[in-house]
Amino acid sequence: MASTLYDELILEICLKLRIRAVTVFAFSIDNFSRSDEEVGALMKLAETRLMELCQYGELLQEYGVRIRFAGPRHFFPEEVREAMQRMESMTADHKGGVLNVCAPYTSRDEITASVRDTVQKIYDGRLHVRQVKSENIFRNMETCRHIREVRKEPSASFGGDELDGGKLDILVRTSDVKRLSDFMMWQASEDTQLHFVKTYWPDFGLTDMLPVILGWQQKIWLQSLGWW
Repeated sequence: MASTLYDELILEICLKLRIRAVTVFAFSIDNFSRSDEEVGALMKLAETRLMELCQYGELLQEYGVRIRFAGPRHFFPEEVREAMQRMESMTADHKGGVLNVCAPYTSRDEITASVRDTVQKIYDGRLHVRQVKSENIFRNMETCRHIREVRKEPSASFGGDELDGGKLDILVRTSDVKRLSDFMMWQASEDTQLHFVKTYWPDFGLTDMLPVILGWQQKIWLQSLGWW
C-alpha cells in the first residue's frame, strides 16, 4: 500500500511541476527467466499493480494524463494484457501528459524492435535506406512514440526496483545501484541528468524527489548564464 501512495505522490509532484512525460521501469523481460513459481508470483503482483493504477483515475483525469505500456505484452497472461488495454483505452484521449509504464521491458529489446520496424519500412518501400538516420530509430521506440504530443516540458524517468522518451532530461536510479540496468540506454545522452539514490523505489518520496528537481533547476539556471 505504501508503494501505491508514494507512486501517486511522485506522479502528482511531477505533474504540478509541469513535467509532462514520466517513464517508470515496472517489470523486466529478464524476470521471465526465473523459475515458474517466481514468475507466477510476479504475474500476480503485476496484475495487482495494474489494478492500483486504476485507482489514479481522478488524478489522471485532472491532469489529462495518458498511460502507455511499453514492451512485448505477449509475455503476460491474458488477464494482465486486458487490464493494460483497459488503462490505455480509458486515457487514450488525454493530452496533458504521458505516463509510460515499461512492462515487460529491457532497453535492448526496445532498440531491437525499433530497428526491426525501421527495416520493415525499408522493405515495404515506405523509407529509403539512404534516408535512415538515428532519429528514425529514436522515433520508433515505444517510450518515445507518444511524447511529441506533450513534449513541451522536462521528461523524467525513474529506474530502480523500478517512464519518456523525447530527449531524456532526468533519469533517477533508485536502490543504491550505480548502473542503468538496461533502462532507456539509447535515450540517455550527455545532456541527461543522472541521479543515483539509496532509497528503494517503493519508499521513494518527496524528500528524495526534491534534490532531483532542485538539481535540474540549478542546471537550467547555470545554462541561462552560460556557465553549463
